[in-house]
Amino acid sequence: MRQRLAWLIPFVLVCAGCAAPPPARPREPSFHTLLGPGQETDWKHIGDGGFKIENGIATSHGGRGVLVYRKRTFRNFVLGLKFKQNKADADSGVFVRFPDPGKNATAPATMGYQIEIYKVINGSNQGMGAIDNFAKPIDDVPVRPVGEWNTLEISCIGQEYRVKLNGRQVTVFKGDRAPRGYIGLQNHDPESIVQFRNVWVLDLHQ
Repeated sequence: MRQRLAWLIPFVLVCAGCAAPPPARPREPSFHTLLGPGQETDWKHIGDGGFKIENGIATSHGGRGVLVYRKRTFRNFVLGLKFKQNKADADSGVFVRFPDPGKNATAPATMGYQIEIYKVINGSNQGMGAIDNFAKPIDDVPVRPVGEWNTLEISCIGQEYRVKLNGRQVTVFKGDRAPRGYIGLQNHDPESIVQFRNVWVLDLHQ
């Protein structure tokens, strides 16, 4: 019996190695629409004021608060959306990679990063397209006339953040905060009315 077992053991070990599953392959990037008709319940507002969502368009009122996409968090991704301001200095922003804020409307800015929607301020890290308080954009950021829709794209890969406005790269920033988190839209104050639509994410699964 011992001789038989001695003969079987190497065979079993070899077969066990053969049966090991192949290493997992990285998932392909996937596209997700975040704000469209019927997706209102995927978002939750915290803070003052709010957003009215109709036909896939979110319109801010009052403030200051944040509309948070609560369905899931994102790690490496490209976020795209369109926005429109009621005046040139209408203040708002897009928050990325912040942890669960609970009811704390300041958490998205202090624990994630805010991409500014505001007026163009050359040389400032608080003007249109800036990473608020961290990185200033190029001078003369390309903004469409008041009342027209602008296209914003935010790339978050590792600790590198890139901002495109109307097809032009305007800001590049190296961060050091959490590599995964939620996405949010800001309503800043009663005089600043900003609308958002066509909000989407390309999840890079990296």
